[in-house]
Amino acid sequence: MNKPTIILIDDDKWITDFYGARLQEDNFNIFSANNGAEGIKLIKLYKPDLILLDIVMPGGDGFYVLEQIKKNEATKNIPIIILTNLSNDKDRELAKKLGADYYLVKVNYTPSQVTDKIKEALALTDK
Repeated sequence: MNKPTIILIDDDKWITDFYGARLQEDNFNIFSANNGAEGIKLIKLYKPDLILLDIVMPGGDGFYVLEQIKKNEATKNIPIIILTNLSNDKDRELAKKLGADYYLVKVNYTPSQVTDKIKEALALTDK
């Protein structure tokens, strides 16, 4: 069985390093980008099984990246988990409207819970 590929897009290097290492331990292929433009390039290049996406970052925020992914025929069905510090309802609603599958506020989820959401999202796409 092939290892699922996940692209992490977050301008916080600690987040991409931490989750990257943790997800590699769980047998995922991981690619990381620290801004939106770089993330979009990686998505086009690797066609990942899932995207873990921050909202506040340079080079195109997460909403912009989400829009680009969902309007592209080749990438529109990739599950997207927003992992952000933005906890207001307006941002949550916009992310859902743009096609995010999950909206997780970083401080409300342990790394294990984030990993569980990733596995849950991937299981949904296997059906």
